[in-house]
Amino acid sequence: MLVVIAIMGLTAVLILSHGAPRSAGARETATASEIVQSLRLARSRAIADGAPSTVVIDTATHTLLLDGLAPKPLPPEIPLSLDPGDGHGRTLAQFRFAPDGSAQSGVIVLGLPPKRIRIAVQWLSGAVETRYVQ
Repeated sequence: MLVVIAIMGLTAVLILSHGAPRSAGARETATASEIVQSLRLARSRAIADGAPSTVVIDTATHTLLLDGLAPKPLPPEIPLSLDPGDGHGRTLAQFRFAPDGSAQSGVIVLGLPPKRIRIAVQWLSGAVETRYVQ
């Protein structure tokens, strides 16, 4: 019995010392999830508080700022770009959600081809949508 416990302990130490496996795809998905959650939280806050709520994403410094709280760093190894829809690249996007649920629309793209994650904010409903694009 003591030998079995010792083997289980050794196995646990080996597994925990290596940490969870982290692929580039998993990091991109986790980062996209964090951005989507922040955008949806800002929309919910705007509706609940009856006051505008804002999320700012800076691709130059890889940071996300929600309503003036401390900036959240985004992984610098994940390519991050903004698509303002006018063909001009930007490095700073501000998504402002109104109390009626509407929002300033925009698109955030994470990763590199062939598998990128596109996060879009719809202007009329303020809905945040995620999908994979090429």
